[in-house]
Amino acid sequence: METLYGICAVLLTLAVVIVAVQAVLTLRQLRETAEQVKYTAKAIELSALNINDRVESTKKLFDTVDDVSKAVRTGWFKGAQLAWNLVSAFRGGRK
Repeated sequence: METLYGICAVLLTLAVVIVAVQAVLTLRQLRETAEQVKYTAKAIELSALNINDRVESTKKLFDTVDDVSKAVRTGWFKGAQLAWNLVSAFRGGRK
């Protein structure tokens, strides 16, 4: 019976050692993965800042397009269109 206990103790010790080695390997891989995630996050942050700068530089263009579209919706454009139609009609009637 003592032999059986001795064999079980050796097997239990080997199992604990194997689990400890596997835990160390897993933690090492986890640390490497965390470093890669940190590097990727930094790259994404730099890309986002670059994109933000580009969007800010085109803001004036979008503001101009917005101003033009507002002018088209106001009476100025409709008045100019009416004047053009009147001139076109007057020219057409003189032929």
